[in-house]
Amino acid sequence: MLEVSNLDYASEETVYFQRLSVIVTDFIFFYAVLEFKDVSSLSKDLKKKESIFMQYTIPVLLVFNLGLFIVDHIHFQYNGILFGIMLLSIIRILQDRNVEGAFWFAVLLNMKHIYMYVAPAYFIYLLRTYCFQADMPISWSRFSVRNFANLAAVVGSVFAVSFGPFIYLVSTKK
Repeated sequence: MLEVSNLDYASEETVYFQRLSVIVTDFIFFYAVLEFKDVSSLSKDLKKKESIFMQYTIPVLLVFNLGLFIVDHIHFQYNGILFGIMLLSIIRILQDRNVEGAFWFAVLLNMKHIYMYVAPAYFIYLLRTYCFQADMPISWSRFSVRNFANLAAVVGSVFAVSFGPFIYLVSTKK
């Protein structure tokens, strides 16, 4: 059914490595699903029926998502870890751990640029909820430069660690 061969680069060891690396990185996805379950159990706004759905049904549907399993374990696209990091980022923001949520989203952007389309929504949300005083009309007098600097430092650090070696390599070749 599936024969892996690509210009003589295919080997059993490569396939085993890819399959094992997908399985190992799926643990980040499972961790994020467990965190989602914990966050949904803390919500006071949900009715009992909704709470049970959020705590049990959604995590089961996420973990047993056959499409994700097939794509990751046949094509080795590592969507499980990407979805896990995205979910973890959202969960951290729901927990009012905005800087940590921004960190995980920056990591996600460095892993796959397609998530850039979500970046404007993240930026606006974090700007409004973390950089301006919450529950008040937006006013530049209520803007927290310190909080903005914290976000910028965390996101900038992630990008510096990611792109720093390449920048260094290019700068030393001149």
